[in-house]
Amino acid sequence: MADEPAVKIEMVISFAKDHQIECNLVKDHPNLAALISTKSLPLQSMEDLFEAAKNNPVFKLEMEQYIRTCFAIVPSLNVPKQKN
Repeated sequence: MADEPAVKIEMVISFAKDHQIECNLVKDHPNLAALISTKSLPLQSMEDLFEAAKNNPVFKLEMEQYIRTCFAIVPSLNVPKQKN
């Protein structure tokens, strides 16, 4: 899947922003979903920023774009695919 890293980034953003992940994404990426839902990934700062910006849609949008840019710049931040 060519856009797999992008999908994973969207999972992280979705959880940090809305505390939810689409069911089909959980099914397709169960390891990442487990890391996110068990708070194994340090997302609290992102969650706090999204919560503080709940009445500021421009900031929320810019934060989403910033997060995507960070993951694009530093590919090692992408969750590696597990080998069987």
